[in-house]
Amino acid sequence: MASGCGPSTFGDYPRGELAISVAASPSGWTHVEEAGWFSASLPGAPKTTFETIGVQESKVQVKALSATDGQQVWTWIRYFEVSSLTTMLDPDTLMRAGRSDVLGIAGVRFLRDEPRQPGGPTFDFVCSVAPHSPLDPSDTPMLARVRAWGRRGASSRVTFAIAVWPAGGDDQAARAFFDAFRLAG
Repeated sequence: MASGCGPSTFGDYPRGELAISVAASPSGWTHVEEAGWFSASLPGAPKTTFETIGVQESKVQVKALSATDGQQVWTWIRYFEVSSLTTMLDPDTLMRAGRSDVLGIAGVRFLRDEPRQPGGPTFDFVCSVAPHSPLDPSDTPMLARVRAWGRRGASSRVTFAIAVWPAGGDDQAARAFFDAFRLAG
C-alpha cells in the first residue's frame, strides 16, 4: 500500500510491564498496576492484547487487559493515549469512538446510561451481551457495565473498564472490580 493511501494509525499505550501481585481482596483476585495509568483488582491473572479502533478516517492503537474467574465475572480494561500535537481529534471524539467500538462488538446491545456522578466516569452504561460473543464466551446471557474516563492535557488519555456477569446472577464480583479500580494521579 502506498504511503498516505490508507487510514493512519496513531495513539500510544504503555509499553512496559504490568506490576502484578496477589490482591488483598477479594480472595484469589490479582492486583494489577499500570504505572501512571491505573490500579485494579482483577478476578484472575490478566491477558494482554493489542487492538485498533476506528476513529473517523484513522485507527487508534489500544492496549487491553482481560481476566475472568470463569463463572461470575469477566473483566476488561482498554486504554490508549493520543498526543494533542499529532492529531486534530479532540478528547470527546476519542471517547465517543471508544464507546462506539464497545457497542459494535458482536452480541452487545445497549440497554441504558447510568446517572452521571460528579467526578465519576465520562461514560457509564449497561448492555446486554449474547452468549458466545467476544464479551461472553459462556452459554449464558450476560449483562455488561462499561465505565470510561477521559483526561485532557498535552495528550488525551482514554480508559474503559468493563465488567460482564450472568444476567440472572449477582453482580457482586462486577461491583468489586469497579470498587477497586483507580486512575493514577
